[in-house]
Amino acid sequence: MQRNIDLEVCEPDVKRAFNTIREAFRAKHKLLICGNGGSAADAEHWAGELLKGFRHKRPLSPEDRAKLPEKLTASLQGALPTITLTGFPSLTTAFGHDVDPELTFAQLVWGLASQGRADRHYHVRRCSQRLCSTSGGALSGPPNARSGG
Repeated sequence: MQRNIDLEVCEPDVKRAFNTIREAFRAKHKLLICGNGGSAADAEHWAGELLKGFRHKRPLSPEDRAKLPEKLTASLQGALPTITLTGFPSLTTAFGHDVDPELTFAQLVWGLASQGRADRHYHVRRCSQRLCSTSGGALSGPPNARSGG
């Protein structure tokens, strides 16, 4: 927020999102992320950063080190379990064509996460729309009425 004063209005939402994600990881949950167009590329990039060290190498836990051969423990890093919903082109195109393109990510959440939690897609979509509109589109441009961001 310090580098981009225009994002100060988003600070409470960013902190709330951070705390929610941190607590989810602490509870051994996975993070499911998505986006459309350039935001899909951002989601892939963020997943890559979370699945390995980012600014600092994440060491493996002692429990994980004990389970793995030495060759792996010397190279692998601790990971924050993250799945991008953008890496399923066959499903996304088929579901979008056959059912409803606006519900593609909800179908993926339904299939990958605990069933009955597809409503989370709508929550994420509403939050991302609000975040983009309050930041003047600084993060990913103005929200798109069809794609939600």
